[in-house]
Amino acid sequence: MRKLFCLFLLLLIGTVSVSAAFSDVPASHSNVVAIEYVQSKGIVAGYPDGTFRPDNTINRAELSKIIIEANFTETEIEDCISDNTEDSWSYVFFPDVKKGEWFDDYICIAKAEGIVAGYPDNTFQPANSVNFAEAAKIISGAFGFSTSSDEVWYKPFVEELGNRKAIPTTITSFDKNITRGEMAEMIWRIKTNNQNEESLSYKEILNPVPVPYEEILNPVSVPVPVPDDFLLDDPDLNEFLDALDLLNELF
Repeated sequence: MRKLFCLFLLLLIGTVSVSAAFSDVPASHSNVVAIEYVQSKGIVAGYPDGTFRPDNTINRAELSKIIIEANFTETEIEDCISDNTEDSWSYVFFPDVKKGEWFDDYICIAKAEGIVAGYPDNTFQPANSVNFAEAAKIISGAFGFSTSSDEVWYKPFVEELGNRKAIPTTITSFDKNITRGEMAEMIWRIKTNNQNEESLSYKEILNPVPVPYEEILNPVSVPVPVPDDFLLDDPDLNEFLDALDLLNELF
C-alpha cells in the first residue's frame, strides 16, 4: 500500500505544469521557456529571494552578466581582471566600475572584447536601463555577428536579430527599455537557433501596423448583462436597468 501511495505521489508531481525555478515565473508567462533555458544553462541565477523579476527592466550590469555568461567560460571571466588591469587600479576600465563589485568581471571581459564601449565621459553607468537598440548592438557583438555600418547606427544590429527571428513581439520601439524576460527570450532563440517563434523585423518596428480605420470608427461593443431575476423595488434603478437593456439592443 505504501509503495502504491509513493507511486501516486510521483505521478502527481510529474503532472504538475512545468515552470522555471523562480517563484514569480508561472508556466503561463510568455518568456517561461526562455527563462527555464538560461537558468538551466547557468546563464542566470535570479535573486536571493528566489525570484527572477521577468518584467523588470534590465540594467547595463545585468545585461553584461547575461551576455558574458552565455558566451565565455568561467575561466575566461575570472582571469579578465588580472590579465587586463593593474593591481594598483581601484576600478575596471571605467571609473564607476569598482573592483569588488559583483559585475566587475563581466564588464571587464565585455570591454576587453570590444562588446561595450561606455559613454563619452568614459563612464559605464552600470545601473542604467538598456533600450532595445543598445541591446541589439551588444548582443550582436557578443555573439560575433557580422554586420555592416549604417548611418542609423543600430539598424544593422536590429536587422541581424530580425533575420535570426530573435526579436520578441513585445518590442514596440527601438528606444523601449527591455525587460529581463525579453533578454532571456533573445538569448534562448539565438543559442538554440530557434526560428519557429513569432518575431519582428527592423521595418516592422520602424513602421508598426496601425489599427485599421474601420476598428476606430466601429469599436466592438460589449453588452452589459442583467440577470432576469435581478429585481429591485427602487423604480429609478429599475428604469436605469431597462435603459441598459435598450442600449444593448441598439448597439
